[in-house]
Amino acid sequence: NTKMQYFSGYQYNTLYDWDFFFESKVLLHLGIGYEQIVNGIKIFLANQESDGFIARLSIPTMDKLSGGDSCEHCKPFLTQTLMMLVANGKSVDWLTEDEYERLKKYIIYWIEKEDRDKNGLCIWRSAPHSGMDNQHVRCGWWGDCFCEGADLNSYLYMEINAFIQLAELWQQEDDVKLFRSY
Repeated sequence: NTKMQYFSGYQYNTLYDWDFFFESKVLLHLGIGYEQIVNGIKIFLANQESDGFIARLSIPTMDKLSGGDSCEHCKPFLTQTLMMLVANGKSVDWLTEDEYERLKKYIIYWIEKEDRDKNGLCIWRSAPHSGMDNQHVRCGWWGDCFCEGADLNSYLYMEINAFIQLAELWQQEDDVKLFRSY
């Protein structure tokens, strides 16, 4: 991972989940950055844990992160970022079968692990996780895990639809059916 070129808007070269998504939109608009976007997706997927969890930030030069941000699941934007490439006429031939499975597992983690009360709505783990960094009353401190954000569940809905599109491209009908059931 440390040799892969990627784009980060931060001088300390950290990849943050939705910052990466929005930065990718800008790069595509400018007609640059295809390789950096691909590499960013690969870096996030390479840091996936066995249960599907991906930390919402990645510092490719570090082996393991701990605390705060690293305990919160990557916001549901990775497949949307990938499908943005497709929408801009870019190839996804670089995506391996293992990476496809990792994307699937990361979304399933949201659905199975972050819907704590099984009511169909996933939770933000904290205000910083949601992007409302200092809105602790609304969304909690690190690990509070109570906010079933309408924003999060909308993002997740869009991520599931992006994965359905990817599964259709890959002709994975079982995955299309599974994700449509969510």
